[in-house]
Amino acid sequence: MNWYAVKTLYRTFTDGFAEDQDEAYREDIDMLEERVVLFRAESFDDAIEQAEREAREYARVEQTNGYQQRICIDYLEACDAYMLGESPAESVEVFSSTSLIDRTVTDTDIADMRLGKVSDKDDKFGKKFISQEFEAEESDDDIIDTIEW
Repeated sequence: MNWYAVKTLYRTFTDGFAEDQDEAYREDIDMLEERVVLFRAESFDDAIEQAEREAREYARVEQTNGYQQRICIDYLEACDAYMLGESPAESVEVFSSTSLIDRTVTDTDIADMRLGKVSDKDDKFGKKFISQEFEAEESDDDIIDTIEW
């Protein structure tokens, strides 16, 4: 058996009327999440099958945000698997993906496309996707700072 890192994609959105809306609330945004999870498997197909099962379970989590909306996660039925050359440990590569790009695309544009582009003023908008149980434990500023935008 080998170790596989499998990337899965999710769209997170909210459902229901937003109570007590503040300046951080935006109805017009959803959140894209990429997860890379490790599996021991016999083959790429086996790893993807395990990842899809895990992804569906992950997407079933039910939470409510501070606006009293249901936080919904849709698994986008998209996977990319990578077989590790060695067992997981410190400094072991767990995922790699390549793609072809036009030579005229700038390095900044590449980083923005792959990691997301957010301006300083947009930092607060992630509040919509934070479970109220976490929001109650920390201040808004602490929560938003932990999100990698």
